[in-house]
Amino acid sequence: MNLYLREGQFDVLVLSGPRITSWPTVGANQISRLCADVGLKVGVFGGAGVSVRGVLKDEAAGGIAFIEDSQKRVHRLEAKAIVKISSQNHFPAPFSGWRSSALIPYSTAKKLIEESQVNWSPSVAILGSGNKALRLGSYFLENGIENVYCIEKTKNRIDQRTTGWEVEKRRFNILGGKILFVSLKGLSKKTSTIWELRVEDELGVRVLEVSRIISVGPFYDRPDFLEYPVGSMLFSLEQTASVNPSDDIEGYYLESERARMLGTRIIKSITVQAQDNQVNKAKVEIESKSAKSRLKQSAAFEEQSFQVPFEGKWLTPQGKKQIQSFAGVPQSVHQNRLVAFAECIEPIVCNLCEQSCPERAIQIQRNPKNQSSFLKEVDCTACGKCLPACPSGAIHMGHDRGDHLNSTLILKQTQQHKFEEGEFVSLLNRRSDLMGKGRILPLPQHLKEYQFSLIAIEVPSHLFWDVRGIRKIKSKYDEMDDLIFSESSQNKNQVAIILENEKRLARDGISLGMAFFEMGHNRLEDSLLCSDGSCGLCDVEVDGVRQLACQTKVRAGMNVKWMSQSDILNKIKESPDRWVCVCQGITQQDIADCFKGSSNLSIESTLSRVPVGQGRCHGQLCEESFREVLSECGQLKQDWIDWRFPWRDWVIYPK
Repeated sequence: MNLYLREGQFDVLVLSGPRITSWPTVGANQISRLCADVGLKVGVFGGAGVSVRGVLKDEAAGGIAFIEDSQKRVHRLEAKAIVKISSQNHFPAPFSGWRSSALIPYSTAKKLIEESQVNWSPSVAILGSGNKALRLGSYFLENGIENVYCIEKTKNRIDQRTTGWEVEKRRFNILGGKILFVSLKGLSKKTSTIWELRVEDELGVRVLEVSRIISVGPFYDRPDFLEYPVGSMLFSLEQTASVNPSDDIEGYYLESERARMLGTRIIKSITVQAQDNQVNKAKVEIESKSAKSRLKQSAAFEEQSFQVPFEGKWLTPQGKKQIQSFAGVPQSVHQNRLVAFAECIEPIVCNLCEQSCPERAIQIQRNPKNQSSFLKEVDCTACGKCLPACPSGAIHMGHDRGDHLNSTLILKQTQQHKFEEGEFVSLLNRRSDLMGKGRILPLPQHLKEYQFSLIAIEVPSHLFWDVRGIRKIKSKYDEMDDLIFSESSQNKNQVAIILENEKRLARDGISLGMAFFEMGHNRLEDSLLCSDGSCGLCDVEVDGVRQLACQTKVRAGMNVKWMSQSDILNKIKESPDRWVCVCQGITQQDIADCFKGSSNLSIESTLSRVPVGQGRCHGQLCEESFREVLSECGQLKQDWIDWRFPWRDWVIYPK
């Protein structure tokens, strides 16, 4: 047969891996900018209409990328260095029953939140305690989900610590979330909408009844970027940034700085023989040192983590003194008037409050030993702009009238309930303990523009340093109000479809994959809810034609039948324990058996015995869990990137 390939040569290729949510990413932009600035020929490929099919390694360094455009033309591109931008897809180590439709990755949950009307009640379990997990939990609590659990896997009490910032943990706790340090024992279905998650701690096994389990992570420490094989100039950089930096300032910062460090590494390797551009070399060296320094700073909060000390429900005298002496807290002005309090004591990388302040009253300069500057209290006009700018709710305003019975706090409004002036509320400390009652005050006139995002509270002066949250005082009519709200919020834009010979209602125009989630009929194959159809798992038969559910829109009268459900679910039903790769029928035990008598196998040798990732999803559903199993077996001793070709199912039609 004849196959026509369009060929090209580059110094550096930056390629989009499957399921990248936006293109070009922050990292792709950084790497391409740095490399182009020193005269390297850079190609950036991904996004709508461009499908990166895979990479073949060169014997020396770099490789060959195969790319298909919107007209199905194939391009063969050679490069000295290739960077694959990989999507986040954190799954935990396998446990009994985990391969079920109830467990979904963070990317799927985020898409469902933004675009669907899925019912998350009555409770949600989130695997992980990093910032993304805590923010997601706070979102659910702010939107009326009564019970939200963030689960950090641990085997003993000594390891009980979260991986997220203290300010995110504080917000999650104030909203009523629960952080559990447990091991996962099993997952089983109780009803059509409720699952039982069994967990174990030092007190024994308990059962959590949840609607969904969302896998967020992180479950192990990740390097800034990967190169595999070592010296091959084939790299992988994880997409951690959101389109909007305020949605995940840490992820945005990390991807940007990791990309800067990787970009300078590539430049140094490719231009090592060149001697004629000393100015560019000096600039690259400055970029490299700056990126390393900023990445080191981003991890500083782990070494200087802050835990609020309590005696019962009260701050300890030492803890109160530590908070009061922090550079983000006013030392005297708050006794005379309203002023901002920035209580993010850990050295985190966020500076959104500084960017929002029109008076430059917030100027954050941190060093490893102390805070050289943060809040210039005399310059603060209490304009309120920093409160809605802070994604963690770590900033409030206050006027401490210590010589009066009551003082004033102004907090960021985080709940759906609209508080009325004069209404009494429950006052909460930093971990959601009830401290007493307060009263809603009218906002000062200069803050009226923030009437939907800020709330003023009158608190007893002796609680000024303890209270950091409020809760509605529930009445006997609240449950009736919730019922009326849920009945009135049903979507009217629904059409009838036939699913497995039964009539169902689904929202017109959404993807079938999302409709399955809204109807409560999603399958394991729908877990990734790809925007590009790259995993190829969610196939269905629509009016007799095979299609992907995530790429097919709902329309009235369509006749839908499952196709691949029997392939995968029958395997799980026959043996539901600890599946790693369902497509290939590989369990955790199969992988462990590889190392009996051969404890020093390479990853390639392991994959030749257990072909994880060679099924229909090409590792998108199982690669992370495979890494977890290798780590538990003590076999993940080096950075590893799965470069096996292709990255997704691909049929080439020659001309």
